[in-house]
Amino acid sequence: MFVVGALLMFAWGLPGFMRHWGARQNARDGLLGERVTGMQLNRLVAQGCIVMHDLPCEGFNIDHVVIAPRGVYAVETKSFRRPKRSGGPDDQTHRVAPDGSTLRFPDFATAAPIEQAVQQAQWLQRRLHDALQRDFPVIAAVALPGWFVDRDEIGKRADVVVFTPMGRGAEFVAWQRNAFRKTNAI
Repeated sequence: MFVVGALLMFAWGLPGFMRHWGARQNARDGLLGERVTGMQLNRLVAQGCIVMHDLPCEGFNIDHVVIAPRGVYAVETKSFRRPKRSGGPDDQTHRVAPDGSTLRFPDFATAAPIEQAVQQAQWLQRRLHDALQRDFPVIAAVALPGWFVDRDEIGKRADVVVFTPMGRGAEFVAWQRNAFRKTNAI
């Protein structure tokens, strides 16, 4: 009787456990991605940038804000797992192709990170204007740790910067001269 009761309780609780296990994995991946991006962005302090993490806003947070000599960046970090399949030397499972409005991964496409980054940059730009009574263009950016970002001509001219923070991937914030025209600022 106890064994049957225990098995029934186990069967009843298993779906909830699996759902929470998946949410735990996603939260862990997100936290790791934000930490990696934060550590790489912190290296920009030596190049004259101010870097802030987890800026609390009205009902959301901006993962990273970088105030660089050439602009203000609102950086949204997204962690996506790579597909389990892998191939030979031409394997494309680690590449993402931004086209200006969508991130195209090997097994899916999404516009949500770009839309979120734009909304956060717009909020920050409004808040800066209200506080300082001066317009500061805020550049929306999406960091994708662990991915190689393919930039074609459309991606290079996009309003949202998509980059990998790994290695020297975030250094463009500090050194890129006239990289963003006023029309590219949010």
